[in-house]
Order: sequence, then structure tokens, then C-alpha cells
Amino acid sequence: MNIKLPSGITAIAVSLLYGCSNLTAVEIPSNVASIGSFAFYGCSNLTAMQLPSKVTELGQSAFSGCSKMTSINMQGLKTLGKSAFSGCSSITSLTIPSGLKNITERAFGGLGIATLTVPSSVEEIGPNAFSGCTKLQTVTIKEGPTIIKKQAFSGCSVLKNISIPASVETIEYNLFRDDREMKSINVNKRNQYFTSIDGVLFTKNKTVLVEYPNDHGYNYIIPNGVQVIGYGAFAGCEHNLRTVVFPETVHTIDAWAFEDVWGMEDLVLPASLKHMGHGAFANDGFLRTVTFLGLVNPEGGDKYTFTYCRVLGTPCVPVNYVNTSFCGKDVYATNDTFDQFRNQAGGCETIMVCGSRVSDAKNYSVCNRGDGVNRTCINDVCVIDETSSSSVESSESSVSSESSTIPTSSVSSVTPTSSVSSVTPTSSVSSVTPTSSVSSVTSTSSTTPTSSVNPAISEASRKYFSLVAFLMLAAYFLK
Repeated sequence: MNIKLPSGITAIAVSLLYGCSNLTAVEIPSNVASIGSFAFYGCSNLTAMQLPSKVTELGQSAFSGCSKMTSINMQGLKTLGKSAFSGCSSITSLTIPSGLKNITERAFGGLGIATLTVPSSVEEIGPNAFSGCTKLQTVTIKEGPTIIKKQAFSGCSVLKNISIPASVETIEYNLFRDDREMKSINVNKRNQYFTSIDGVLFTKNKTVLVEYPNDHGYNYIIPNGVQVIGYGAFAGCEHNLRTVVFPETVHTIDAWAFEDVWGMEDLVLPASLKHMGHGAFANDGFLRTVTFLGLVNPEGGDKYTFTYCRVLGTPCVPVNYVNTSFCGKDVYATNDTFDQFRNQAGGCETIMVCGSRVSDAKNYSVCNRGDGVNRTCINDVCVIDETSSSSVESSESSVSSESSTIPTSSVSSVTPTSSVSSVTPTSSVSSVTPTSSVSSVTSTSSTTPTSSVNPAISEASRKYFSLVAFLMLAAYFLK
């Protein structure tokens, strides 16, 4: 179906031909200056569009979903609405007009173009502006744009490299997410805000890793001096990344930094780490072990930090992670007993106890609590080492001095010297009254702190009072 619009009109109304799937061609009068939002949305059989030179404004989603449209001429365009040509997958050639300043959100998402040149007139490249252009191989950005927003070129699956001009001052996150063949992100040396180290994007001062190209390599050693792993910096690397080595300068891993990194199986986080963002390692499907080298409980970690880590039941966390939920399980690491901690941690292969890495229940490294006392694992429990024996001996001597307060006379006065029959019933009972004996014992035990009672003395006292009770009962029945 072909349509010719009236010659007298100067604007095309919002949603004028919305969803006209049988429309194949439309003739627009030369006096038209603006086309409203959704005017030709979903016209899936529309094959070509010649915009008059007077058209300067194109509304939101004006041609979105016109999947058979092969070309578009928009030479006079100055204002472009969001998603204006989104989903026009048959467009194989695109010339961005020199008067356009802002490429809006998803304006050209999903086009079938292989090459792209962004002119110097453009000041801003919006979010997802060219996302999903799966045939895009070459991108040239002229000097001019100052800001490139989130995921502007995400999902451009065959794009291998790109150069950032000196004019760019702001780059948002996940610029090239899911670009599976992206090998290098280069930056003009005159750029004052960003730099590239071996194809990896950093801030100019090299303290923030902004983005790692998906196909840069299986193994990566983060340069020393990097302090922050940026928002989504490694996200979407999937099987293209297997190991990452962190320097002891990294203090922050931002939100979603390693989301969807499926090739990584073992993770060792540095002692310098202070903060982990929301979903930092979410959906890392084959992650088996996580080791924290530091005692610090990183701020920001929550139940989504390791969510959907299908192989990792629960990450192995420092003992000071209390009531923290990972992978849908709660971890209560509140003591040093290996078996109990292992059960709480979901059977992790690698366990952290008191800040020390433990490979199995029988082979602990030093249990360090930071209190100056050395402890070693004995029978799966951290106990005071021999190097701290002086403090133990001091404690035992204290127990000995306190135990001497138990009167020896009271013991001999009730201990029979011959046999039970030699005890005179009347005098024996009256001289050792059960009440007075108990009160005497209570008084004695109260002077000895329970925290320093010698186990041997406690056992002797128990046996002694059992004998006294027996003698008292014997005396009673003899009476």
C-alpha cells in the first residue's frame, strides 16, 4: 500500500500511521518540517523513506520497528527523538547529518550498518545509541563529542576496536558490553581525561579501570596503582576471561564490575579491598571459590554480590562476615571451629578462618585475630600457640593460688580415720551438720572465679563431696 500525504501540511501528527503493517511507501510533501512521535511506528513493510530537506525534527520512535526499511535520507535533521530508527535492521547505510548535535537514546539501535562515522557536529552520543548493530565493524568518531553515555555501542558483536577522540570528557559505563570480538579500546594521546594501556580503558591518572575489552585475553593482571574497578568494567566478558590478578592497591570493586564473566572459576580478592558494589560478581556461572585475603569486611556487599553463581554454593568469607547473605544462603561465621564454619558456609572448598586461608580441615595456617596472641589449629580449633605459654602459665598460677583458699582443716575434720563403725552416731551428726557443710563449701567456691578453676581441683572437690554425702547417709542410718 502506497500513501501520498496532502501537499499543504507542514507537520505529521503523532502516531498518524502507527502500526500500518501493509504500508510499503509514503510520499511526504516538501513543506513538512516535523514528524511526530510514533508517526510510522511498526510499519514493518515500509521499504524506503525520503525526508524533505525542511524536516528538522523527528519525534520519538517515529520509524521504530520499520524492519524492511533499507535507506533513510535525513540531510536537514537537527533534532532526533529517542529510538527514532530503532529496530530498522535492513538499513545498511547511514549518514548522520552535520547539523545534528545530540544522538539520543537508542536512536539507531539495531541497524544493519557495517560502517559508521560520527561527525564533529555531534556533541553527545546517548545511551544505547548504536546498541545491537550486530554487523557494525568500523566506527570513526570525529573530534567533537564530549560525552559518550552508557552502552552506546553495546551488543555490536563484530566490532573489534575503536578510538576515542581527544574531545571526549565523559564516558559512562558498559560502553562496549557484549561486544564479544572487541580487542582494544584506543584513546587519542591528547585526551585529558582518559588513556589506554594495552587496549584497556583507564582514567588519565590510571587509578580507575573503566572498561576491559571483551576479547582482550583470557588472563589479565591489573596494573599496580589501580584503585577502582569501574562500574561494569568487565561485565559481559562471558567465557573470554578466565583469571584476574588484583594488585594490593585496589580498594573498590564497583557494582556489576564482573557480571556475566562465565570463564572465571577461582577468585582471590586483595587485602586492600574496602568496598564491593551491588552485584559485583553476579551471574558468574562457573565461579567455584572466592578467597578474601584481608580481614576487612568490604562495605556494600549484599545478597546480590554473588547472586546466580550456580557452581559456587556460598563464597568463603572472612570470619567477621556475620549474617551476610550470598547466593541465597546465610553465612554465620562466628567461631573458629572448622566443621561448624564449613557447614554454615555451604561446604566451600576454600575456607577463611580468622583471616587465614585454609585448604582443608587438617591444615590451617596461623589463626590470627589481631590481638597479638598466636594461635594454631589443633583438632580443627584455633588454640593458643606455645609462644604464648607465658600467659597460660600465669593464668594457671593464679588458679593455684586461689585454690589454696579451700580450708584443709574442713577436709580432715570430716574424713574418717578408721572405719564407718568408729563414728559415734550422735556426736558425728551433730558435729558435721549437712547445712553447715554445704554453706562452708558454697563460701569457698564463691571465692574462686569460675573462669580460672583448675579442672583437676574441680574433679577432686566433686569426689570429696560425694564421700561426705555418703558418710552422712551412713551415719544417719547407723543412728
